Amino acid sequence: MPRDPFVRQKFIREHTAARKLAKEYFERYPKDRYLTEVEYWRYLRSANIEFTMKRLREPIEVRRRRRRTPSEGNFVSARSSSEKFSAQRPPSGGFSFAHFP
Repeated sequence: MPRDPFVRQKFIREHTAARKLAKEYFERYPKDRYLTEVEYWRYLRSANIEFTMKRLREPIEVRRRRRRTPSEGNFVSARSSSEKFSAQRPPSGGFSFAHFP
């Protein structure tokens, strides 16, 4: 049977501690290298949050693209590029517990 490439860790924490732990998890396992995400979360009657963090076992290599200069042709300014894609990009750092009351 093939081994799952993802590691899942389940946590139960108070709201503030859950936010802090998730932030630290994303710092330790960056989303772009480990495909880190909060796979599942729910409120518990005890006013805690139960959530499952998911990430790859091994990091993937991120190839960084070199920006072209205007003299190289097919130049798109950084400003127009960022404006074009800013609405489609998720906030940096991955998942946010900001929507929890």
